[in-house]
Amino acid sequence: MTTFLLILSSLVLTATIIWCLHQYQIRKSREIAESSNPLSPLDIETRVDRRQEINVIAEIGQMPSRKPSWSDEIKALRDSGSFKEALALSKRQYPKMLAFRQSLITLRARLKQEPAQSEESLKDLYRTAVLGDLVRVSNKADKTLADIESLTDRLKAPRAIWNKVGYRNLELLTKTDRKLLVQHWGEPERHDSINNIF
Repeated sequence: MTTFLLILSSLVLTATIIWCLHQYQIRKSREIAESSNPLSPLDIETRVDRRQEINVIAEIGQMPSRKPSWSDEIKALRDSGSFKEALALSKRQYPKMLAFRQSLITLRARLKQEPAQSEESLKDLYRTAVLGDLVRVSNKADKTLADIESLTDRLKAPRAIWNKVGYRNLELLTKTDRKLLVQHWGEPERHDSINNIF
């Protein structure tokens, strides 16, 4: 019987604490809402219209709807298998490093979908990694989309660059990327710094 009374009293105590915390949260939410309202002018004759006050309790728990970011849109396109559109969207965000990383993630996902890794996909992967590292080591503030496009034109033959630059100094390539490229293209002749080549 004493066990039952202890359990009952602990339940009542827990319910009381929850109710008190809920009341405290409502009170604090009201205080925050009132403190964030703009101050009325110092004119004494001006009166605040009480009908325009926000009903704080009705607003609690409602999250404002936010527009998805470009990286969220790229992820959604990639997850749906629209790799071409995802790559186009990420290329519009160059020279941001996150855009290069998103492009590489999309290219890796495309490579996984292919039954046999195509030469074009491998070239795109390597070209994007070289371009991203080139932008990273240079002054990103000076790079415009036109500069990046001119650099892309210089990267038309990634297999030739592979033998000069290699993969060791390219930070955007993962170990899996490197193994895959070595498997298809062989070990490069040398591993040079990207600044020495361009």
